[in-house]
Amino acid sequence: LFGLVSRLTRQKGIDLVLSLIPEIVRRGGQVVILGSGEYELEEKARVLASAFPRSVRAEIRYSDALAHAIYAGSDFFLMPSLFEPCGIGQLLAERYASIPVARDTGGLHDTIDDYRGENEDVANGILFREYGFDGLRYGVDMAFRAYKDKKVLAKLRKNAYKADHSWARSAELYQGLYRAIV
Repeated sequence: LFGLVSRLTRQKGIDLVLSLIPEIVRRGGQVVILGSGEYELEEKARVLASAFPRSVRAEIRYSDALAHAIYAGSDFFLMPSLFEPCGIGQLLAERYASIPVARDTGGLHDTIDDYRGENEDVANGILFREYGFDGLRYGVDMAFRAYKDKKVLAKLRKNAYKADHSWARSAELYQGLYRAIV
């Protein structure tokens, strides 16, 4: 299950997700979307939910309770943003052990250790570099690959859940930087 909780805008890469949904469904995946935004993206999400009623759900609204249920219930959390200065969704997803599949940009780069097929002992998510359909397809391919190997999936989930993005950890990193400079 791929979850997405977001403003439905091109900046968030929603057009990419919507374009890839038929392929995700063909491969046996499911997608749940929660959010609102640009009318044409909302409509495309509704059309896809109608076309694939057993595999796609689109809630064009916001609900905090439903958002948390999506984080908790998803195997993977989609964040293919064009840019993302900070990002909160990936942090919430990690806390719920949902593996972020995100574009390697801004705060997503800073908070996700990329799974590259051999580093499941440290990785806590999947990053793709190219902004576009092929980039997101790569991320989804890696998600399907991880999903097929239950040991890898369990390690990624554990790493995501244990990821420390606290202020205490940030302060430690800053102290180390300052010591290295002095």
